[in-house]
Amino acid sequence: EAPVTALAAQGQAVAAALANGKVTIRGGPHDGLVLDAAGGRPLGCVTALAFDGPHALLIAVGSETHPLERWKHDLMQLGRSGSVWRADLTTGALSPLARKLGFPFGVLAVEGGALVAESWRHRLLMLRDGRPPEPVLSDLPAYPARLARASGGGAWLAMFAPRRQLTEFILREPAYRDAMMAEVEPDLWVAPALKSNVSFFEPMQGGALKQMG
Repeated sequence: EAPVTALAAQGQAVAAALANGKVTIRGGPHDGLVLDAAGGRPLGCVTALAFDGPHALLIAVGSETHPLERWKHDLMQLGRSGSVWRADLTTGALSPLARKLGFPFGVLAVEGGALVAESWRHRLLMLRDGRPPEPVLSDLPAYPARLARASGGGAWLAMFAPRRQLTEFILREPAYRDAMMAEVEPDLWVAPALKSNVSFFEPMQGGALKQMG
């Protein structure tokens, strides 16, 4: 009944996050379970899911202030309202693993905790119960996103856009960002892009642009 924003599978069970603020389970021992709130707030902007065994689900919420399609707005406003939750599928209860994150965009269950990709701070975090987030990889050259377990051990990490000098510069210029967001269409912002819109109004962000000839 709504676009799917994240998927995860465990045995015969599939978890799907929907843009209408629901996470639903199909198949497996918790077939038909629907989760729709975390910490007293609607479960919106779910960016990633990962099963932690057959009876627990990790849920990454990118932002409390923007829906997923407005991720670019969250970056330009230096959003730090993301969170990661563990859902007990037996009881339906959700408990927070971390809050005030800069758009967690990937999550993976690991022994003793969870590995999380924090996009806006360009790093991977290890979350363990009762401990503050521990950086595992920092200052990545691109914005980290989804994580997936690799068949030979370790994990695959997707990075959806490279960091660029121009974007890094304007993220330190609040007056410019405010004017840009007020006066320019979001597709033409100086910001990461998932694809080119083939418009001559786009800012010069090509990865192969040359300087000084």
